[in-house]
Order: sequence, then C-alpha cells, then structure tokens
Amino acid sequence: MLALILTAVCAGNAQVPFDVSKAVLAKTVMNVRVGGSVGDPHYIPSPCGISGRDIVTAASSTGGRQFFTMPRIDTTAPTPKNWGSTYMPIDYDGIPPLELLNSSGRIDHCEDSELPFVRKAVDTVNCWTTDVRPAYSMDVDGDGYLDIVCDLLGGGELAHVILGGPNAGTGCARVAVIHGHPNRFKSLKRAFFRASSGRWRFIQWERGQSDLSPVMMLYDVNLKRVGNIFESTFKALDSIYGGSSSLSDDPFGAVEVMVDTVHHKDYLLLNHVVGYDPVTWA
Repeated sequence: MLALILTAVCAGNAQVPFDVSKAVLAKTVMNVRVGGSVGDPHYIPSPCGISGRDIVTAASSTGGRQFFTMPRIDTTAPTPKNWGSTYMPIDYDGIPPLELLNSSGRIDHCEDSELPFVRKAVDTVNCWTTDVRPAYSMDVDGDGYLDIVCDLLGGGELAHVILGGPNAGTGCARVAVIHGHPNRFKSLKRAFFRASSGRWRFIQWERGQSDLSPVMMLYDVNLKRVGNIFESTFKALDSIYGGSSSLSDDPFGAVEVMVDTVHHKDYLLLNHVVGYDPVTWA
C-alpha cells in the first residue's frame, strides 16, 4: 500500500509542515499484469499533440504495457504500440507538438497525429550514461521551453537537465547540471519538483553519523543558472522520522510527488515501513 501525505503550500516562501494527520492508504483500483522486470510507470499527456488520448506506460524486460487513459485506464481500446520505454515530453524546437525523450536519451519528433503515432528521431542526448532516467518535464531555467530533469538518483549532483528550446544546441550541448545537494553521512535523493507555490522543492532520505533514526527531509531550493550549471542552495523546511533501529533499516521506499496547482496543495506518495519481523509496508 502507499501512504498519501498531504503537504499544503502557502504563498511566498511559507510552507506548512508535512500534514500526517491527513495521511490515507491508497486503494488498488486496477491491477494489470505486465511481466518481466518492471520499471516505474509513466504518464504521457497528449502524445503527438492529441488531447484526450493520454498514455500510461510501464516499461519492462519483456516489452512493457501501454494504455490510453480517458482519464481512467482504457484496456478495451486499441493499445498504443512502441511506447514501452519511458517517454517524457520536451520542447525541442519551440514548435508544437512537443517532442518526446525516451530512457535511452533519444528525442523523437511526431510525424503525424494519428495512430500509430509515427515518430522520427531528431537527436540523442545520452552523455553521462546509457540510461538517462528521465524523471520530470518542467521549465527549469524559466525561458518558456519545457526541459527534462534526469538522473535524480545518481551521482554526486542533484540532477541533470536536458534543456529545451530551439537555441539549446544538439546532443551534449543541451545538458546542464544542478550542482550540489545537502551532504549527510548517508543519504538518498528521492524527489525534486516545483511546488504549487512555484518554489523548487527537494526531498531526501538521510541519516546522521551518530543517529540511527532515518529521516525524510523536505528542502526549499534556490537555483541560479550560470551557463550550463545550476548552482543550488537549500533550506530545510520539514522532516518525517522513520523510527528504525539499525543502519541497515530503510523505512522509506519509493517516493512520488503530485502537485495540485488548482487547489495549491502538494501530495507526497510513499511506501513506509510500519512494523518489523516481518517487515510490513503501508
């Protein structure tokens, strides 16, 4: 099960703490067998510029599964083909529709807006690994073009950014780096997102050198772009303690954030260990 924790965001720099009083257990409403080793599911809004035909996809070692959503997952409609890889929208050239970047760093342009959505590769950006791990589509540098935040969990930096826009160049010239993240004795980057307030937020799992209790930290992030480098500074806003008792325990699993810009709330989805022997997740 997933625990849904509400974090309400106020105007300006104000931040209401994690509101665990409104945490709820997520319910399983659909179960689709994918097969093989399955990666994280991803949601592709308006593929090739077609509204109302969003795609949800789960890549796997056996090819994965893809479905249209309207907005519920539609298992009866014709299945979109060749979307098994992770795809994220990016504004490569400033001309609609948006291009799509896959998990290998290939950027595709849609050749038409009808099934089967024929796509043509226009660039490849895989300059630090063969799996760029695209995480979020967002305008990071504020130039009006949709970028992609990648590689959130890897390396000593916070993330890589593949820049959008017609003047960003090709290949590795499009890659910018977000420098730094809070340095702790033991840590794991979990989420980087723009909150409903417009502020950048960063969530990190941490341990202190002398404290066995793991903690999930929420930070406010200030970014300043200098060329292809984003310098970052962090301010701690809130925390959730895990309560485990040894360095091998990990009470927090996968973390996702949903931003509700209509009601100005941010929702944190996480797996959370609530008991040991045996380990019980909630």
